Amino acid sequence: MSACIALVVWSATASAAPGDGKPLYQRGIQLYREAAYADSAVMLEHARARGGLAPQERVECSFYLGANYVALSSLGAARRELRALLQEEPEYELPQYTSPKVAALFREVKEELERAPRLRPLPPERHGDELTLRFEPSRTGGRAYGAVQWRWRGDGEWREVPMAHKGNELQATVVLERTGGLEYWADARAATGALKAGSAEQPLELPVAVGPRVVASSRNDRSHRAGAARLWWVWTGVGALAMAGAGVGLYFALRPTPQPTADAVFDFQVR
Repeated sequence: MSACIALVVWSATASAAPGDGKPLYQRGIQLYREAAYADSAVMLEHARARGGLAPQERVECSFYLGANYVALSSLGAARRELRALLQEEPEYELPQYTSPKVAALFREVKEELERAPRLRPLPPERHGDELTLRFEPSRTGGRAYGAVQWRWRGDGEWREVPMAHKGNELQATVVLERTGGLEYWADARAATGALKAGSAEQPLELPVAVGPRVVASSRNDRSHRAGAARLWWVWTGVGALAMAGAGVGLYFALRPTPQPTADAVFDFQVR
């Protein structure tokens, strides 16, 4: 069987240019309709890895992969594909002749996603050199606590900033020390489970520009401003700690080991 699958994949990939998964995608769907589920799954996985699929083709690829895995009794993989499909297109409608087993699992996964906690990104707010990253948690069963990971595009390391509650929002403040592309994502913990907006692999993005600072005309004025700024940061730090309080500690105590998750649904990305 493995030799047969390898031959099918080789014959299809031989005519497909790098970055063009369409021939593999089309062949994978054809194999599914011929009930060659294992061959179809391999073909579609290769099509997605090769790239070049349109957004709707990626959605259909997830559906047919899910259907293949149901037929192959690999329900964990089927759930993963159907979940990805619904996150990409929540109103997706099943094809007319969908297998009852596939349809039943599809409905089950959709109901799970509808009950899952969410962390929706909101438009950030800029105040001088401070950028407030805002998120709206829902279906949490109580208060949620979390942190934002951020970095400048091109940097290797993420910086972590705890989120604090403000009304119905979770917010984190980042100080902008230079112009560039800001990448960020957030994860949180609540009574109903983990929440996530963006990811390290697919962060939210925001271009930012920092203007020149006004230079004081006298040394005394500069000293006064510098001292005030230092005191302001001290009291802001104290206030932030007081606001976050036990909540931040609870988040870090309960936060699971970082791993890819598709439980959070988000529909906003800053470009």
